[in-house]
Amino acid sequence: MKNNYILLFILLLLNIVSRIPLTPHGRDTVDSAFIWSLANSISISGVISWALHPLSFLGLYPLSYPSGSPIFLSFTSQVTGVSIENTILVYGFILGILGMLGSYIMALKIKDHYLFAFLTSFAFSTAPIFIELTSWSASTRNLFLALFPLFLWAVFWFNKKRTYLNKPILLIIIFGSTLMTSHRISFLITIILLSFTLAKIVWYIKDKPRILYYTNKLSENVRFLILILLFILMFAFQFSGIGFYSGIWNDYQSGALSQGSGLFSLSLNLSTNYIGQIGILIPVGLIGFLILLRKTKKDSNDIFIICLLMLSASILALGIYMAPFLLPIISLLIASGVCKILNILHGDLTTQGQTAGCIDCMSRINKKFPVVLLFICFLASISFSGFMMERHLNAPLGDTGDKTYMTHEPYVGLFLKEQGTRAFLSNDDLISKRIYASTGVPYLDVGINALINSWIQKDELEVQHISLNELSINSDYFLKFKKDHQIEKDFSWIYSHEIQNDASKQILKKYGVNSIVINNKILDEIVGADFVTYHSIFAKSITRSGSRVYDNNKESIYNY
Repeated sequence: MKNNYILLFILLLLNIVSRIPLTPHGRDTVDSAFIWSLANSISISGVISWALHPLSFLGLYPLSYPSGSPIFLSFTSQVTGVSIENTILVYGFILGILGMLGSYIMALKIKDHYLFAFLTSFAFSTAPIFIELTSWSASTRNLFLALFPLFLWAVFWFNKKRTYLNKPILLIIIFGSTLMTSHRISFLITIILLSFTLAKIVWYIKDKPRILYYTNKLSENVRFLILILLFILMFAFQFSGIGFYSGIWNDYQSGALSQGSGLFSLSLNLSTNYIGQIGILIPVGLIGFLILLRKTKKDSNDIFIICLLMLSASILALGIYMAPFLLPIISLLIASGVCKILNILHGDLTTQGQTAGCIDCMSRINKKFPVVLLFICFLASISFSGFMMERHLNAPLGDTGDKTYMTHEPYVGLFLKEQGTRAFLSNDDLISKRIYASTGVPYLDVGINALINSWIQKDELEVQHISLNELSINSDYFLKFKKDHQIEKDFSWIYSHEIQNDASKQILKKYGVNSIVINNKILDEIVGADFVTYHSIFAKSITRSGSRVYDNNKESIYNY
């Protein structure tokens, strides 16, 4: 037992070291800066401005966002006196450790074996997506990903018992509710519920001769082949293009290794995306997957995992959400695959139910090759995660010339703050978010920021339900406003007309905008959400008629 704690402590140190910042400010500043600004607004105003309805805390009401992270960051910052930015840094360390320990105890509910649990925790906590989301980032997927293994632990516990227990039910409710306040990716919990229901049905009928008369006569090889065909069929649904599946593959038509809309190109880009997020050990997870399907005596959790993977196969093209969602399960499969390889190399090293210590198990290996192989796998996995982190850290964001960590935008924001700027405009959405987050100087924006800064009044909001034919994978809410707000029309006008226009001047005065920040590298464009660039008339016109009061070559500030 002592040796197990030693290995777990080493993994703990590895998780801490991997999150030590190498940049002056946090990364992932598009999502992170947005959550940072929400937390700031709570600290400054003392209220949650977007809490118009109980559903607002879950991000299901218009002009709202899942509020768990912003509330926690603001509360912690106010209690400790630490800035929001530094609170986010510490927050990442806490979530990293929580995810590591959560995945460890989750694995023990599947197999009472410490080597298996350690391998699962290693695969989960060193995955590129988990390290990136918990390294000085406030992106709310980090809270979901850190707590998700604990939610699955409670589900595995509940599913494993013959009688229903109050404790796992209570834990499922607590963790499930917390996940709902973290990120809209928590909608995928629906798949967990469907998989659990399907698994219970399969578990009930699997030994009923009258129901499965012919199935029970099939050989194990035939059953295995049927399961493989079912997975292929579920995966193929994504190519139907019907309803929900319309355009689901658009993001994979271009990638690092292939371009095109053919099956090979799409599958290759999808595979590289999942490897880039989950890690280079995914092929070992495929071995674990095949082992699970071939397993003769599947317990209730085995059937649940198979059902979960089968339903997930039908939406794998949603990689940005499905990769973190499947990370705990794939980590289990990776651990199973590694254990199987070790078994082949050295007898029955990881027998089901064996609880001997990891190092004790290793010491009984007569040959050094399995230990060396395991070490190489660990080193390759960590190195790949480090490579992906470095690659994402230095990757350019669209056409802005920016990188994924904040550089000198705080200084631009501090200048705006010192000169008493009430609100500002910019042709770069990323710069706007960074300035607003780091200094609290608001930029003209629609949506939740317009509500926070009182450009949209609560008493003028009228909502209605969205019809079923309007719902899509991109729908954030089940409700919508009955009419567009004036700020949306003004926002569209100001960016598509010259600043000297009388209507533009009235809009600037209406919202108290007296400064404009221009990214000189994209002077003729405006960069909006997701780094989509649009032609901009307003940006170039301000350089002709505005009074420039600040310039650092990259950005200029004009007073108007």
